[in-house]
Amino acid sequence: MTPEDLLRRWANYQNFVANTKFIEYYSKEEGISKLFEKFKGKKGPEYAFTALAGALLTAPFVRPTNAHIYVKTEEDAKNWANLLGLIPVEDNGNVKFAITKGEEVFYGSRTINGVNVISDVQLYVDLLNYPGRGEEAAAEVKKAIETRWKEKK
Repeated sequence: MTPEDLLRRWANYQNFVANTKFIEYYSKEEGISKLFEKFKGKKGPEYAFTALAGALLTAPFVRPTNAHIYVKTEEDAKNWANLLGLIPVEDNGNVKFAITKGEEVFYGSRTINGVNVISDVQLYVDLLNYPGRGEEAAAEVKKAIETRWKEKK
């Protein structure tokens, strides 16, 4: 089995949208880049951007209209919302905190342009079944992963 086959199997097993609890907020900021700026230099609970917002930082290809951010608990989401001045909403928020079922999603996360992003492998898995342009963004992230794999040979 190839590494790509393993990634696809993992993505099919762990569907990000279907298997994740989201706490939604609204940010008055226009554009995701302004939200990134609000995170820079803030001290708060562990977090990492994922989905299209994570891809924008890792392998820019699609311009997202909302941001998905992993946190460990609902309390962490509330803490970040307070720190950033986000407004709670029932649904259709442009900031969606994804509550993790385990800390493994943070493995390999890194800082890009001053904000935390999950690893490329986790990002690929989250994007592959993501609605809209998720599969296209996943393909761009996969190119970055494959480039690193080739460099390590």
